[in-house]
Amino acid sequence: MIYFAEKPVPEQLIEIAAVGDDAFARSLGYYSGDIQLNPDLVLRAQGGGKGIDLFEEMERKDANISSDLGTRKRSVIGLDWEIIPASQEAGDQTPAAFIGKSLDGLRGFSRNLYQLLDAVGKGFAVSEILWGPTPDGRIGIAAIKSRHQRRFVFDADAQLRLLADADTTAGTAVPPRKFLVHSFEGQHENPYGNGILSTIYWYYWFKKNAIKFWALYAEKFGGPTAVGKYPAGTESPARAALLSALRAIQQETAVIIPATMTVEFLEAQRRGTIDTYSEFLAYLDQQETKAILGQTLTSGEGQRSGSLALGRVHADVRQDILEADAESLAGVVNDQLIPWLVDWNFLVAAYPKFVFKLDPPEDLRTLALRDRTLQIMGTPIPKSYIQRRYGIPEPEGEDDILTSQIIEQAAMDPGAGGGGDLPFADPIEAIFEPTDRLLRRRGGRRT
Repeated sequence: MIYFAEKPVPEQLIEIAAVGDDAFARSLGYYSGDIQLNPDLVLRAQGGGKGIDLFEEMERKDANISSDLGTRKRSVIGLDWEIIPASQEAGDQTPAAFIGKSLDGLRGFSRNLYQLLDAVGKGFAVSEILWGPTPDGRIGIAAIKSRHQRRFVFDADAQLRLLADADTTAGTAVPPRKFLVHSFEGQHENPYGNGILSTIYWYYWFKKNAIKFWALYAEKFGGPTAVGKYPAGTESPARAALLSALRAIQQETAVIIPATMTVEFLEAQRRGTIDTYSEFLAYLDQQETKAILGQTLTSGEGQRSGSLALGRVHADVRQDILEADAESLAGVVNDQLIPWLVDWNFLVAAYPKFVFKLDPPEDLRTLALRDRTLQIMGTPIPKSYIQRRYGIPEPEGEDDILTSQIIEQAAMDPGAGGGGDLPFADPIEAIFEPTDRLLRRRGGRRT
C-alpha cells in the first residue's frame, strides 16, 4: 500500500494561471476581444500593415537569409524517418504499418514537412489535410496543402480560426482534425511562435540600407567628378552646352567643347575605403547565419586560421539545432496527424510514433585512424569487419583488385621490403598503410 504524507489540495490539481477570461491577464498580453493578436514586436512596430508578409519579404529579398533558412529546413527533410509501433503486440503493429504505408505513399510528403518548417522563420505554419477513402475502405490522407499564415488567427484558447468572407477580423472556427499547426518555440501561451526572422530583422534592415549607401559611394568615388570652366560673361546657352558635355563625359568616350572653355577632373577626397561597406555587410551576413544555423564557418569560407577545425566544432552545434527542429516537426505528426488518422481507423490505447533517424554520420577517417591504432597495439581485426565497416564489397569473379602503392613498389623492387618480403603481409595493414605513415611521423611505431 502507498501512503501519502499529504494529499494535494484541489487548487493544485487545476490550472489557475491560464489567461481565460481574466481581464488583468489579458491586459498584459495582446488580445482583441476573444482573439489573440500576434505579439511579435517587430511585426507590430515595423510591419507597416504588412503583417507576416514582412517576414516573407525578408526571405525573398535577402539571398543570405533565403539560403540559410533553406539549408536548415533541408537538413531536417534530408533525414530518414520511421514509424515505431506502440508495442510489439499485434494490435499495435497493424496501426503502425497503416501509418507507415499512408505517409510513405503520400505524394509530396517531404514537401509537406518542408512547408511546415516555415514556422522556423515565421513563428508558425499551417497546412490543411484533405481526407479521403483508401482502397481497403479505411480513411486515409488524400493530400496535405500548405496555407499562408496571413489567413489565420488564434482565439484566447489558442485554437485556430480562419479569416474569410464570413469574418475577416475574428475569423471562424475551423473543423477539428482538419488543420496541422506547427508553432515554433511559442512561449507563454503564444500560438504564433517565435520565428527567427524576427530575431534577425535589424540585421536585414541595416544591410538593406547599407547596400544603398554602398551604391552611392561607388558612384561618387568610383570615378572623378568632371568640372567645366567658362569665361566670365558666357551666355546661358553656352553654359548649358558645357554642362551637357560634362554629363556626356560620364558615358561617352569623346566630347567637344569650345576652345574658350576647359574641363578638369576633380578627385573626391574620401575617408576610409570601399572595404568598409563590404566588411560591414559581411558582418551582418555572419550574424544572420549565426542566428539561423548556429554557426558561421561551415556555411561560408573561413576568414582566419583554424577555420576547418572551428567549422567542425560549429557543425556539432548545428547538429543540436537539427535535432531540435526534427523533434519539433515530429511533434506535429505525433500529436496531430497520427492520432487523428489512427482514431478514425483503429481502437487503440496508445499511438505509433513518427521518428526521425538522428544518428550523426560516422567519421570514417577517424574510425580508420582508430582501427589502425588498435591494430598497431596488437588487436586482431578481421578482414570481414573492415569490409562491413567501410562498405567494401567482397570481390566477385574477375573484378580488378585495388592494391596499396607500397605493395606495388615492393613487388617491382624486392629489396625494398628487406630481403624480398613485402612490407605488409596482412591485407589490413595495406588498407591502413597511409595512416600508419602518419603515425610514424608523429612518433608512433608499428608492432
